[in-house]
Amino acid sequence: MQWLYFIPMFRPFVALFVGTILGYYLHIDSTFFLILSFSTLLLGIFLMNKKFSKIRWIAFSGICFLSALMFSGAYSYSFQKKVPLLEEGYYTYTAVVKKILSKKNDNTRAYIKIVSVKDFELKQPYKILATIRKKEVLPGDKIFAGSFIKTLASPTNAGQFDTQKYYGYKWIYQTTNIYPDNLIKAENYTGDYLLRWSYQASIWCSDIFKKYIPIRSASTLQALLLGKKDDIRDDMKKVYMRAGVMHVLAVSGMHVGILYLGMLFLLKRFYRKRKWLSFIPISLIWVFAFVTGAGPAVLRAALMITFIDIGKKLNEQSNSVNLLFVAGFLLILFQPYLIWDIGFQLSFVAMLGILFLFKPIQDILYIKNKWVKDLIWVPSALSVSAQLATTPLSFFYFGNFPVLFLLTNIIILMPVTIAMYLGVSILLCSNFLPTSITLMIGKILDVVLYYGFDLPLSWIVTLPGAYMDKIYLLPWQVFVLLSAVICFGRWMYQLKKGKWLIYSLTLLTFSLLGTSFRQYQRSKKIEVNILQIPGAHVIAVNNFLWTDTHHQQQLIDSNDYFLSGFLRTNSWNEWTFVQPKYVQADSQMITVGNKTFYILNDKLLQFQKGTKINVDYLILGDHFFLDVKQLKETFDFQHLVLDGKLGYAKYNLFKSILHKENIDFMDTRENGAVEILL
Repeated sequence: MQWLYFIPMFRPFVALFVGTILGYYLHIDSTFFLILSFSTLLLGIFLMNKKFSKIRWIAFSGICFLSALMFSGAYSYSFQKKVPLLEEGYYTYTAVVKKILSKKNDNTRAYIKIVSVKDFELKQPYKILATIRKKEVLPGDKIFAGSFIKTLASPTNAGQFDTQKYYGYKWIYQTTNIYPDNLIKAENYTGDYLLRWSYQASIWCSDIFKKYIPIRSASTLQALLLGKKDDIRDDMKKVYMRAGVMHVLAVSGMHVGILYLGMLFLLKRFYRKRKWLSFIPISLIWVFAFVTGAGPAVLRAALMITFIDIGKKLNEQSNSVNLLFVAGFLLILFQPYLIWDIGFQLSFVAMLGILFLFKPIQDILYIKNKWVKDLIWVPSALSVSAQLATTPLSFFYFGNFPVLFLLTNIIILMPVTIAMYLGVSILLCSNFLPTSITLMIGKILDVVLYYGFDLPLSWIVTLPGAYMDKIYLLPWQVFVLLSAVICFGRWMYQLKKGKWLIYSLTLLTFSLLGTSFRQYQRSKKIEVNILQIPGAHVIAVNNFLWTDTHHQQQLIDSNDYFLSGFLRTNSWNEWTFVQPKYVQADSQMITVGNKTFYILNDKLLQFQKGTKINVDYLILGDHFFLDVKQLKETFDFQHLVLDGKLGYAKYNLFKSILHKENIDFMDTRENGAVEILL
């Protein structure tokens, strides 16, 4: 445990991290955490002054201080959950626009803070998620609006992205749609100057790129330098994901490092005569963080580089690992919800992987040629170390792994670096250089990005085995795989101790066996799920998917939001389509084991008279009218199901009719997918 002495910030970081988790999961009044924090702090101060057995009491006082920090983290998080929310309904209110998340098709998605409702000031204003239709707003704008405020929707299918939980981490529990006729923007705005200036600077940069760079590359450059991916085509997003370069399009520590090193290279020769120039690279890094919205990955990198730069100016040696925990500690202290932020987790773990694995991986090969070493081997070692560390999290969140990540990262490093420098040059010089020269730089940048980035990636993802997708892990498997990476890193540092390699391989095998065992268990039973998919009948039988539409792949692509999580939960790699068995011209039936599922689709306008049809599950679609009496005369059913094929109005009508007739039914819209084990 001697390594703890070289990373003093590890203990406070862990204490604050654990405290934040306690504040979320323990439903205890925040005052209790505050009392515990003060109590343990006072006990620590008291024990520090003990004159006997000094070393022992100092150790106990240190534990008390860490406990006080942990309870403080729990207090800071749990205190935010005490905000009283408005009941669902229509309100007129005054609000302030906070952070703008995205803007597409003249619709702005943003956080707004409700200040007053019907001229009554709220004792504790709180934020909600709002979609502002066809109206231009900026951070800091004060608005008077009327809209229906409702609770964020919970997931409908197993494994579906949990919007309610995601925003709940940030203490946002409600949402609304604001239409232009119900919104008035005040002439003056509030004092959120930094947010407003940051957003305006980002918009200014986007406009410059669109003016001087062809549209096919302007959207990519906006992602590289500004973190804006809204304008990238969906097909190219899929290419980037399969190639394993989405981290390049999400502004992160890599971008900060490229800009910092570029500025150092340009200004280093002038440092001796003009000492003040040494502050320009750090200033540029913080301007970059400011313009890109100060995301967690950028802030982490900016803080680390700032600390390292200050250490160099003070002639002090920096401990990069300790600085990483310092940056993480400060970010969690001011934004506790970041521990659940995917970008923060990936950035932090990737940096740990680089700090611990890069050097031993780089030392595997000794390369004399400086160009080969700097342009190929060093980037390769960096890519492998970061990818090894982040692979468990990538499987858990995204279910994919870019097999050829090493090739793609080597190919794109130079084009991305050149494109970033050219993009910054356009921003800095567009107002000073002639338009023709700026347009020429824009065309060069377009060539670099299109032929050096887009085309090679589009070719790589077509290669056999270029990527693996739909491979999902459970939380315990992520923990086991991360432990395997740690053991592997320990072995890389001490090659003579082969036991660490054995530990790593054992943990890896254990995780893989867990996945195989889950798939074996599921293969031994039949599971039927009637899914909640808008506008379609969809039934999953194990990993077989039945739907009433002939465009199955289109259904999958357009409803990935609903289906991908379901695959993850059931440990399936892909869907296999099965064709239904038609038993009647205008109706459809699936037989699974000894159970029958009868689908009433929108073509069935009237029931046929005659012998009753015996079914176990009768699934209602979007009919013109529901006649319960006629339904009972035609079908002998055990269960009735309302599924996603119903429109919202018909759904409410059917519910009211069934409640009135005292007929029990299953509801995919309200309760999520209907799960049936046979």
